[in-house]
Formats: sequence, C-alpha cells, structure tokens
Amino acid sequence: MTERHAIAPGVPAGASELTRGTWRWPAVVVIAVLTIGVLVDRAVGERSRQVARDAVQEKLFVLRGRLESRLTSSLFLVRGLALEIALHPDADATHFDALGRMLVAEGTDLRSIAAAPDLIIRHVYPLAENRAAIGLDYRAVPAQREAALRARDTGQVVVAGPVELVQGGRGLIVRAPVFTDDDGGARRFWGLVAAVVDLDQIYARVGLHDPGLSLKVAIRGRDGLGATGEVFYGSPSLFDQDSVVAEVQMPGGSWQLAATPRDGWPTTSPEAWVLRLVTVLIACLAAGLAAVRVRAERERAGARAELGRSSQRLADAIDAIHEGFVLWDADDRFVLCNARYREIYGPLADGLRPGVPYRELLQRFVADGNLHISEDPETWITARASGHREARGNVELRFANGRVIGIAERRTADGGLVGIHTDVTEIRRAEEDVHRRANFDPLTGLANRASFLEQLDAAVRRAQRSRTAVALLFIDLDRFKNVNDAFGHEIGDALLVEAARRIRACIRETDLVARLGGDEFTVLLTDSGPGMASTVVAEAIIDAIARPFVLDHHEVFAGASIGITAYPADGRDAGELLRNADIAMYAAKARGRGVVCYFTREMTQRAERFVALERHLRHAIDAGEFEIWLQPIVRLADDAVIGAEALARWCPPGREPVLPGEFIPVAEESGLIEPLGRWLLEAACREAARWPVVAGEPLYLAVNVSSRQFRAGFGPGQVESALAASGVGATRLVLEITESLLMEEDDRVREALEGLRALGVRIAVDDFGTGYSSLSYLRRFPVSALKIDREFVRDMEHDPADARLVETIVAMARGLAIEAVAEGVETPGQARLLHALGCPYAQGFHYARPMPADEFAARIAALPESGQRPAAAG
Repeated sequence: MTERHAIAPGVPAGASELTRGTWRWPAVVVIAVLTIGVLVDRAVGERSRQVARDAVQEKLFVLRGRLESRLTSSLFLVRGLALEIALHPDADATHFDALGRMLVAEGTDLRSIAAAPDLIIRHVYPLAENRAAIGLDYRAVPAQREAALRARDTGQVVVAGPVELVQGGRGLIVRAPVFTDDDGGARRFWGLVAAVVDLDQIYARVGLHDPGLSLKVAIRGRDGLGATGEVFYGSPSLFDQDSVVAEVQMPGGSWQLAATPRDGWPTTSPEAWVLRLVTVLIACLAAGLAAVRVRAERERAGARAELGRSSQRLADAIDAIHEGFVLWDADDRFVLCNARYREIYGPLADGLRPGVPYRELLQRFVADGNLHISEDPETWITARASGHREARGNVELRFANGRVIGIAERRTADGGLVGIHTDVTEIRRAEEDVHRRANFDPLTGLANRASFLEQLDAAVRRAQRSRTAVALLFIDLDRFKNVNDAFGHEIGDALLVEAARRIRACIRETDLVARLGGDEFTVLLTDSGPGMASTVVAEAIIDAIARPFVLDHHEVFAGASIGITAYPADGRDAGELLRNADIAMYAAKARGRGVVCYFTREMTQRAERFVALERHLRHAIDAGEFEIWLQPIVRLADDAVIGAEALARWCPPGREPVLPGEFIPVAEESGLIEPLGRWLLEAACREAARWPVVAGEPLYLAVNVSSRQFRAGFGPGQVESALAASGVGATRLVLEITESLLMEEDDRVREALEGLRALGVRIAVDDFGTGYSSLSYLRRFPVSALKIDREFVRDMEHDPADARLVETIVAMARGLAIEAVAEGVETPGQARLLHALGCPYAQGFHYARPMPADEFAARIAALPESGQRPAAAG
C-alpha cells in the first residue's frame, strides 16, 4: 500500500482531556480539512484547466505539424520543379507533361502545374483543364502581376491564397522563380513555375474534417499575412476567445491556428467534486464530533474509524488525479503524494516518508546521475531549493534520457506548498521538431535562410553596441549544375552535404555557416578583424572545396566563388550586407570562378545602373519611345538598293538617344528583348508596306531575331500575324539569327525555322565567321543567306588572310546556293574588292548610315520606278 502522511490525527484517549479537547481538536480538524480541501480543489481546478489547455495544445501542434508537413511537401515539389526547369530550361511539352504526371499524382496535393518563361505561361498540366491559361502574361493580369514580380525580384517562393478555384474547391497558388546560368556563368532570371495546391485535400488529409476531431479550429493569415490576415477556415470568433494559438510557417509569411475544445473548456473536473464532497463529509463529521462533546469510548472509536475511512477516501481521490500531486509543509518537508507522482519519478520517489526534506529529494536526483544540468550540482540544488521555497511558478526538470517534467507550484495559506507534476516530453519534442524544421536546412543540417538572417541581424546589433566588426562570406559552388546533370540529384545532394561539412571545418565554433538554398552558402564571422581574417577563411574554404569529392564511387570535382562584405564598411543592416555579398560573389565568378572578391561600392553602382536602365527600358517599350531606323542593303554589281535592315533606336523625349550597345544587353538579360523584338518586327513590316516598287521589284526587309526570342516561343505564328497586319508578303522578309542559335540543336528551333521557311520567309545567319561556323548546320537548317562579319571586311584591303577568308565564305555560300552579304563596308576599295571576290551584296557607311524610317522612305520615293538607284547619297 502507498505510504502517505496521516490526513487526520487520532482522537485523544484520556478522559480528563475529553472536555478540554471536545471543541479544540475537532475545530483543528475542520480547519485543516477545509484548508487542504480548498487548496487541493484550487490546485486540481487550475491543473484541470491547464491539462485541458495542454491537451488542446498537443493536438493543435500535431495538426500544425501535419499541415506544415503537407505544405512543405508541396513546396518541395514546386522547388523541385523549379530546379528541373532550371536544369532543362528548353524542355518541351512532352518533358513537362512527364513532370506533371509525376508531380500531380496520387499522394501529392498538387492539382496542376504551369511553367511561365519570361512570365508568360507556355506549359500547363493537366492541359485539358487548363488550356485557356496558355499564353497568359502574368504582367498583364493585375491579380497575378504583384505575386509574380515579387517571386522574380526576391528570388523566393511566393505563396498566395487560399483562393476559390475555377475547377471548384479552394487552393493555394505557389510561384517559384527559376534562374539559369548562361555560358558566362551569370545567373539569369528564366521565368516562373507555378502550382495549384488543393487546400481542401490537405484539410482532409491532416484530419481537420475528421468527425472524431475533438477541437474547434480556425485558421487566418490569407496570403501568409499571419495575425493580420483574413480568417479563411473556421469561425473568426475563435480568435477572440480563450483559444490556444499556433503559428504555421511558410515562405514569405505564416498562418495562425486557433483551437478550443469542441465542447468548450471544462469548468469543474470530476476530481474536484470528489474532493469537495469528501472535504464536506470530513468537515461535517468533525462538526458532529464537536456537537456530541462527550461520547463513550465505543462511540469515539467508531468516530475515529469513520474519520480514517474518510481520510482514505480523500487519499484515493488524490490518487485519481491524472497528474503527479505532492504536498510539502511550511518547512519544505514531505507530507503526501499520489500514485502518479511516484510513477513519474520511479525509484527516485521510493522511500519518501512524511518529514523528508525537499533538499534531500534533490540530492537523490543529482546522485542518480540522470538529471540533465549544465552547472555545478551543489549550485543547482541550492538554486532549485530557493526557487521551490519562493514558489516561483512553473519550472521544468530535464533528464538525460530526454524526459521533461513540467512542475507548477503554489504556496498554501499556512506556508505549505502544493505541486502538480506533468510529463510534457512529447509536447517538447513536437515543439523542438517544429523549431528544427523552421530554422534548419533538412539536407545539410545547417541554419536555413530565415534563421541565418535572424542571427546576422542580431550579430550586427551586437557589433553596433560593441563597435566591433562582422564579416559575411557568400559562397556559390562552381560547376554544381554540371555534377547534377552528369551524375543525378542524389550525387548532387551528397556533394552539398559534404561541401557543408568542409565549410564548417574551416570556421570557428563561434562562427555560423548556413545554406541559403541550391548551392549557395553563407558564413558569418563574428568579431572579425579587417581584411586578413576573412580572406584566410575564404581561401581555406576554396581550397577545401577544390579537393576531389568521392561520392558513391564517383570522383567529382567542384569549386567555390566567394564574395565578402563586412560591417560596418559595406552595409548597415543584415539585408544590405547579404545583397552586397551576393553582388561580390557574382563579381568573383565573372573574374574566373574559384576566387575571392571583396565588395566595392562600384559594384552596387553598376547593379543600380543596370536596374535603373531596365526600369526605364520597360517604361520606354510601353510608352512607345522606340523608333525604326533603316540601313540600305545594295547589290555590288550596280549599287542598286535591294533592301534594308531594320534597327531599333531608343529616343527618349527631351533626352539624348540611348545607344544600342547600352540597352540591347540589358534587354537580353532582363527578358525585355522579347517584347522589344516583337515591336521591331511589327513596326518594320508596317514601314516596309509604305515602300514603292522600284525597278520592277519590291525591296526586301531584314529584321534581327535574338536567341532569347526563340526560346520564349518566337515562331511562324508571330511572323504570320505581323505580315498579315501590314500586308507585306512573306518573301520580302528576311530574319537574321545568330550562329549560336543553330548550334543549340534544339528541336523547337528547327521546327520554328522550318515553319518560317514554309511561310516563304528567308533566314540569314548574322555575323557569320565569328562563332561556330560550320558547313554541317548550313546543310541541316533552311538558311538562305550569310552576313559576313565586319571584322573580316575592315582589314581585307591590307590583310591577305582576311581577304582569303572572305573569298572562302563567298565561295562556300555560292556552292550551297546561299546568298552572301558583306557588313561594315566603309570604303570604295572594300566595295571593289568584295565585288571582285564574287560577293553579291553589301551594306555599310560607304552607302548610307542607318537613318529614320521617314528619311529612308523619302529617298526611295524620290527615285524613278525603273532603272538603277545608287545607294550612296554622299
């Protein structure tokens, strides 16, 4: 039988004491019983309410964990899709459908996916239900524009919703940016991938629709706005009640869950009523004894027996409490405990007898060796005994095996202490798991982006107070994409894990390394001296990454490029330091990779100039600030104008024109070349429709089309539309492309060129001779003309090698029945030599500089309809 301190003292036996004790000891018993009953009732009531809250909190944490797990799973799938598209940016519809069947499958929560290169949807899956979305430009839809641009500009996944889906139900719209590396290693924005996540399906899978769920649940935070967001699940009133609230983290924001018991919070527990009843019974018994005053020994013995039974019932009631219950007296000596208390502490509670000091129990805990404490044992005992004496509220005991016991202590009116002990191990494990998911990268175990930024911000604040330095290293692995392409993602993941280990080995324990995503890492060096310390660490990291990686029997080679910033020299806050370190890292890659580059203000200025020019360029396209200029193309045999090349000129109102060498690279890198190229084609066709027929034949029009336009979907459809709108015949149009486009061996490019040739449009290879000049692609693709690069024409009068090269190109073109056009002809001698070498056509300053469209049309109109038309106008 469990030993307990006696609840009520025995009745005095001496007859002489009967009269004196008649009123005294029953009164003491009544007061003691009522005091203990009230205290126990209060403690049990408080604990009952706390138990109910803990139960709701535990269930809510489980729901939150499941919800975050489902959302995280869907986000991982979208990130995986983004990575796949980044690796295969030119993937066709068949490839995308294969990805769709894998991602939008049984067991996942994705309803549909889409790929939008340059923010225009080109692929969707499933196609039958979403065909209308093909061609949608996110920038043209106000409801879509903000989220799409935010994903592009921040480089982060953006989650919007919940929204009502056209197909029915509710869902989340997840958009992830896709970045690719060009031939120079520069990171370029490719476009977006998007997915619809079936939120109703997630609700069902996490158990929110389970009839057996004992909670009322509400969720708010539409579009990840957290506490300020709209309630989209359950009753909004839950957030105004005494609810348990938990956060659900997601990219760019969070949701809030609120929950209460389905039947409301308990008011009074069954144990409390038992205690109250027993207390009243004991009090009534004591009062009856006082009223009887003098009873025979037989009656007194019966009363004593009844009191003992009542004490046992009170003890049984205490044992019925689900939590550990313990009572200490005013001198911190043990009084009684229930069975659950002894079950929680096992052998440590064995042998507890009334009167054992609390400090002795603590000494047992320390001597057992299983208590998890980080300080001197005697210091811990003293501190815990002091806290117990002062009843400082809720504390926790942590054991080496991972168990956690929550303790709530309250002092009684007579100086005693009531403690409620609860095993909260599973709750703490759930909390720690949620914390780990929210703050650490699941692959490498390093801090993730959110955690790193938080710690970087804290380090900057400490450095501000202490006037010390902080260094930030931004690391990007070189050739990581090659490893993924050659060996697969499993080897790529193993490379990331090993790279993380090597980076961590290069820094101190007080420093921090994090994985921001993909193959990007950061290192935070605290208390860093100027220059040398961060350089030494960076070079150690480069050397460590440069060593061969042996992964699953494969020897793999990688490298690292590192950009470095320091506080306070390069930034005043965490965001500015990270941005500038990123800029410095790209500068390191541009210098040849595998190098360290410190941030300079000139880097920011160049980046700002690029961004400003991109912003102005975007406005200029919308505002119509571009003009068509034309340069004549002549026949060398008689200097007759046979056509013209259309060129875009940016002429901002009230400002100097912007040179093509400035805005064309920005347009290419930002993706604006696609709308600019579309405008150039349509405007040039309209101008060509104005030209008269001279010498019996219409002039032809040459228009440049960039590789990026083809990758964005340029093809026969756009050309046919421009020709139809202007009335210009397809045979008058020549599209000039680069050699590199033909070398990509892209089936889509081949199909587009074949389709253009079928329309009657001719294809010319621009700047021929400067790239991968090859007879093979001239035979495989429908090429009609070669434009000999001006570099060979410029020195051909004085350099026999250039003259022979031009002669060879002309002969090769003639042998393949392809026309040849020499670019950059600036002198009469160059023109005569080209004609002598057999080149049929030319263009350049010798004949005319590029001129506004109206001036070109006026010159042509001034010539007669027949006869020769000299191109040069002086």
